[in-house]
Amino acid sequence: FIHLTAKGVCPTIRISSHTVNFGSCSVGSHKDFLVTLENKNEEHPIDFNFSIVAHFKVNPRKGRLLPHQSTAIVFTFEPNNMGKFVSYMTLELFGLYKIPIKLMGAALSQTSKLKGTRGIESLPEDFTVEKNFVGEGNNGGAGPDTKKIKKPDRLIFTATGGDR
Repeated sequence: FIHLTAKGVCPTIRISSHTVNFGSCSVGSHKDFLVTLENKNEEHPIDFNFSIVAHFKVNPRKGRLLPHQSTAIVFTFEPNNMGKFVSYMTLELFGLYKIPIKLMGAALSQTSKLKGTRGIESLPEDFTVEKNFVGEGNNGGAGPDTKKIKKPDRLIFTATGGDR
């Protein structure tokens, strides 16, 4: 016989906004939106990972939150062509739980890119991009959401004992 012991962990996270509306942004420019992600679990860390979506970026894209730890997540809308964009980016927890985050933005005009200093004369600060945050209170007026995730379709078991 093999003895198996399993402990199910249902992550409880707080995300300050499930909808990110960037409004209008010119092609060749960008807008940023700050969201807070917090692990509300008393004992266990949570591993998170965001999917990749065209015209939208997220930083950090993946990481680990210790119990009661929070982190700032910066979503960026950087359109490559004109149009209205509505996409869903997935926040994945433990590779099992998936939370959709709605991203909206419009690129209705085009700006010319500024020529910066490049080559051997350039300094590290010449390559940094200035943040351009949007949103009322920077969360679009939406209050923070605490989400208790539903149970997964499968459980992961680990063997902890010897044989009998």
